[in-house]
Amino acid sequence: MIRSFFSIMALASVMLLTAPQAQAALSEVWGGMGIEIEVDSRFSARLQFDCATGSVQAGRWPTGQSRINAVGLLTRETGVRPPDGRLTNRPMKTIYKANIDQLKGLMTLSVKVGNERAVIYKLVKNRAGDIRRCM
Repeated sequence: MIRSFFSIMALASVMLLTAPQAQAALSEVWGGMGIEIEVDSRFSARLQFDCATGSVQAGRWPTGQSRINAVGLLTRETGVRPPDGRLTNRPMKTIYKANIDQLKGLMTLSVKVGNERAVIYKLVKNRAGDIRRCM
């Protein structure tokens, strides 16, 4: 009986450890010039830009909707290793606004970092982004 109890506990532990990974399965990919977005099943998004990475927290990027207003982070990259003792770029609060036409599989995304002017991207569903990483 004690042995079966430990077997059940071990099985439950494995299920708990693997459950979040299963829930985070990739749901959608959107790509465009200089950008790629991966949306997972928990509705969080990872954004890859030419010289930056971004993220949107869970519950903020629901798939299937026509308009999205989300707050996330963006970290700029230079491709140059910082000198010893210097900090790398810090994540900045970013506002992501999207209009999506699900029937055509098209997205227009506005990315606004801090007080800077918003940058507009055109993306296509199920397409890899055309990204040129900083060197």
